[in-house]
Amino acid sequence: MAFLQNSADGGKGRTMRQIKQIRKGLKETEVFQLLTGRADVVPMMFPRLSATACSAKTALDHIEWPLELSSDDEGEYSMTVKSQVAEYLRQFIENASPTRLRQLLTSGSSTCFLTLRLPGHHESYLDCAAQLEQCIATNETGFGLI
Repeated sequence: MAFLQNSADGGKGRTMRQIKQIRKGLKETEVFQLLTGRADVVPMMFPRLSATACSAKTALDHIEWPLELSSDDEGEYSMTVKSQVAEYLRQFIENASPTRLRQLLTSGSSTCFLTLRLPGHHESYLDCAAQLEQCIATNETGFGLI
């Protein structure tokens, strides 16, 4: 019956219990007193996304680069073209500011979740970088519109 009660209230009862547990834990560990007594500590313990810095190394470390034997290979581009586009992306990330990197990583892309599909028609890094800049500028509407 408890399951039905949780479902009927939309899970609010369970959520309220979890919030009470968090509050109790914060008080018991004296974190609550620290947060209320020293407001300057709050941003360090709970950083906002807008305040966090994104480094090129962090971004590059989290990318799964194309491999010769890829299971999602659609055969649209050769491995040579994929490698060149990957190098353009790597160069773009290495040269981008932390603000630009954050914008690149938080885009509202119309591609699959956590997947960025880049076209292979770019003749140069500058051409690719210009299109990436345009895509970032339209990140509210998605990369697919450029």
